[in-house]
Order: sequence, then C-alpha cells, then structure tokens
Amino acid sequence: MSTQRYNSVWDALEDTPGAAENMKVRSILMQGLAAHIKRCGMSQSQAAHLLGVTQPRISDLTRGRIDLFSIDALVNMATAAGLRIEVTVHEGLPPVKIPGPQDLPDLMSALKSSTVRTQRQAPAPGRASRSSRSAG
Repeated sequence: MSTQRYNSVWDALEDTPGAAENMKVRSILMQGLAAHIKRCGMSQSQAAHLLGVTQPRISDLTRGRIDLFSIDALVNMATAAGLRIEVTVHEGLPPVKIPGPQDLPDLMSALKSSTVRTQRQAPAPGRASRSSRSAG
C-alpha cells in the first residue's frame, strides 16, 4: 500500500487543482472572519448587522459551512468588517501535457531525428585497460 502526500487537505479532497485552490481561499477568508468576530467579542446578531447578513449566515460561517459561501460573499463580508485582504499569486508547476494518439506522428518524428551515441569510457588514470593487461 502506497501513501500519497498532499500539500493541504483540499488537495486531497477536491477533484481538480482549481477546486482545491478555491477551497483554500474560502477557508482562509472564513477563518479570518470568524477570528475577527471572536476577537471583537461580537454576538452573532451584532456580527450579522455589521456584515450586512443574517444571524443564521454568521452561524454557518462560525460552524465552517464552507460549501455555503462563495469567495465573492466572503470578500464582501470581510471588507464590511473593515478587514484588509491581501492576495499573493505564486508560480506553480507548468501543466503537464500527456501525449495522446494524435501526438504519435510528432513523437515518431522526434525519435527518428534523434541519434543515440555511445562512447567507450577511457580507463581511469593509473588503471590499465583489459587489452593492455593481457598484452604484457
């Protein structure tokens, strides 16, 4: 049995890298909002009034119901709370193209045009080759 490692729980749970990144962003925004509400000592009703949403919506937020929130909604709530959002985009690995049947002619052409050269290695300094040992 092999163990597969993931960078985050979302990478393991989601079907595509895009969906995983979307969930990472939403979870960061939700955690930030929930922490702000707790830090300010607001009730859910007070937070709802401040953020322009209903109290049940704040309940969903604090219970981590990530499936109920879009990135847009969370950004709107965070700015209403006076929070500043910073976004950082990092270079990732380039997408990998898996060759398909349509790529076979190009692959065959590349194989034909490449040459494989082998070179006989010279013996290491101080070591005689087999042919010089048998000659002596």
